[in-house]
Amino acid sequence: MARIEELHRVAGTFWIDRENRQLHLNPFDPRNPETRRIEVTTRQFLINPLVKRMGYIRIKGLTFEHAGNGFIRSGNGAITTWGGHHWIIDDNTVRHINAVGIEIGAFTEEGPKAGNRNELAMTTGDHLVRRNHVYDCGTGGIQGTVVSRSLVSDNHIHDCGWQDVERYWEVAGIKLLIMLDSVVTRNHVHDCYASAGIWIDFANRNTRVTRNLIHDISSYAGALFFEASNVLNLIDHNVVYNVQGSGFYLHDSDRLLVTHNLLVNCAPYGIRMTKTKTRDRMGVSKHNRVINNVVAQCPVPFEYANTENVSDYNVISGGGQNFSLAKWQSTGLDTHSRSADLDNSIGPEHGILSWSARSDKVLTVTRDERMGFDYFGRMYLGNVIAVGPFKEGWSPVHRRLKLIPNK
Repeated sequence: MARIEELHRVAGTFWIDRENRQLHLNPFDPRNPETRRIEVTTRQFLINPLVKRMGYIRIKGLTFEHAGNGFIRSGNGAITTWGGHHWIIDDNTVRHINAVGIEIGAFTEEGPKAGNRNELAMTTGDHLVRRNHVYDCGTGGIQGTVVSRSLVSDNHIHDCGWQDVERYWEVAGIKLLIMLDSVVTRNHVHDCYASAGIWIDFANRNTRVTRNLIHDISSYAGALFFEASNVLNLIDHNVVYNVQGSGFYLHDSDRLLVTHNLLVNCAPYGIRMTKTKTRDRMGVSKHNRVINNVVAQCPVPFEYANTENVSDYNVISGGGQNFSLAKWQSTGLDTHSRSADLDNSIGPEHGILSWSARSDKVLTVTRDERMGFDYFGRMYLGNVIAVGPFKEGWSPVHRRLKLIPNK
């Protein structure tokens, strides 16, 4: 806490009296602390090489917990590659971490000594981070600054952000900055408070965020936050639901392709695009393409600060009273999009999506050559495919689809 007067508000907090070198605690357990057992750690790292930029290391099948790391943006993960290359981090459990669980970035410190970004991008990266169970991390599950040629896949990340420091702006289940030629796919991120689900931040190139399941998120940054990039990056075939914030928040970005996603029950916005008004950054929120998505039960399906984008062939169901598709179409956006009365629900425990439509026709579009597989990894056949992330689309036929992968 910033002041000792705040200490009584939240159990499990502390305040440091620097002048008198004293630690003041408000324990989780309200009983006499002299009779209770209290664990203290000052260990920032659990695995961190003594030498920077080491390569070809594998960490597999271990449990990491109770790291007391701090809030600096780079070089503070409980497990960190320390600017290394060709690491495989798979099938581990990472839990009960004060700040960041796994860090795979090239930067190991902030400031001018961090090195040339382009040089770091060429000499670091090439990581595989997959099938890890990461939870109960104070600010983030998997993070990194300058992440090149890497794959982050099939991780289960939940209950992150409990430090409640969202305005520190480095808080997310997965937060990766300056991603180059990399993929984030098939991750299950959920139950994060004051924390985005996935956040891809600044100067990203040739990056794809695809086939992720993100739900039960409460964050100003939304479930999926893509920021400050001005070349082609791809967001496709993701399923997002139960969000307080925005389903997708596209900030200071240009030339994004956002396609074949499903967003359900995201408030207030389904897909939001804005530009920072106080400074110029990498992009200006123009020339993005938001196409072929299904946006359901979101009070405001689309909110764009700039109309110089393509938004079309989307399906909207259950928009709020403050959104009119006809009025929205008068701006020249979503002229081929349409409303549909979708009947959809998602079970809270097992992620079973039940959906159908009061319509006899599935809205179809011409397949982009980059779209080879649906959310479940099923190959598309032919050049005409359904709007949304699923191969079969929606129709009067009632379907039940299991969204959460088998563990």
